[in-house]
Amino acid sequence: MKNKNINWDTYIKDCTLLIDKIKEKVSVLDFPDAIVAIARGGLIPAQIVSYALNILRIYTIGISTYDNTEQQKDTIMYQPLDGSVQNINVLVIDDIADSGKTFAFVENELKKRGCKDVHTASIYYKPCSKFKPEYYVREISADVWVKFPYDGE
Repeated sequence: MKNKNINWDTYIKDCTLLIDKIKEKVSVLDFPDAIVAIARGGLIPAQIVSYALNILRIYTIGISTYDNTEQQKDTIMYQPLDGSVQNINVLVIDDIADSGKTFAFVENELKKRGCKDVHTASIYYKPCSKFKPEYYVREISADVWVKFPYDGE
């Protein structure tokens, strides 16, 4: 698998492009009441988007589908959702839609908890993913492992 290193400048520019895509498509009627950040990769873009769109509520949920670069068989929720999403519109944010398992898991969890409407966004998206977020900035080839600026060595 090839590595693609993303630096901070590119990352911030891509977050800005993601914000533009969301603003262009989201109507006033279903504008998100809250953001759900998928920890850990979705935490930084969720904060950037929340400030740009003036969405005050950010909830987190911790999901693991990888052990380093190896995909796990099961999706593990290691940190439960930390707020109520009953009858509200939510924007779920992660850094990448890779296998799609994380987004599918979180969307299902939010619906079980009575979420009114779920929107999804990621900076990067792999077309091999089983889940395509509504909003994303760039497609990444399936044979590429994205190294984010906050990833360790």
